[in-house]
Amino acid sequence: MNDPRNEANAVAAAVERAADALRQRNRLLGLPLVVWRDDKVQYVDAATLQPIAWPNDVRESVRLPLPPQS
Repeated sequence: MNDPRNEANAVAAAVERAADALRQRNRLLGLPLVVWRDDKVQYVDAATLQPIAWPNDVRESVRLPLPPQS
């Protein structure tokens, strides 16, 4: 049986890799990250992690079509 401490470390490392990949992707696309900070949603620059205003060209109200159901 695996040591649960090793599994927790593996999960933490996987989450860190996923967060790094998301941050890099958003930085390259010029998109902000959405984070929970100070008990509210904040938009931060993916490169600096500093709070920014929501970009005008990104619309929250646009609903993309759902993929076809199989």
